[in-house]
Amino acid sequence: MISRFVTDEDFNQVIVDQVRRKRPGLDIVGVRGVGLDGAADPVILEWAAQHHRVVLSHDVNTMTKHAIEPLEQGFALPGLVIVPQELDIGRAIEDIIYISEVGNEADLDGQLMFLPF
Repeated sequence: MISRFVTDEDFNQVIVDQVRRKRPGLDIVGVRGVGLDGAADPVILEWAAQHHRVVLSHDVNTMTKHAIEPLEQGFALPGLVIVPQELDIGRAIEDIIYISEVGNEADLDGQLMFLPF
């Protein structure tokens, strides 16, 4: 089970709130809540790696780019899940819950995942 996530700054709060409501045991924090307001993507990814949290982001362009570079250099990444902003909110919620229930942290270690499945 994956139980620890961090969302980037512009992640849809409705999705977060509904995931928390449906799975109250999941630990989802936003970058604002951990003092990373306005932080660059590499800083968020580094923080996530240090705190063993899978990153949830809508940013397919820069977040993906900034995740690939450290991986190519052998740095840790606990996982990055890209949720396109145009993805139906209900589908995004269900896919995130699915990831949390069927996966484990080792499954996403060093991986980029794009929703929907």
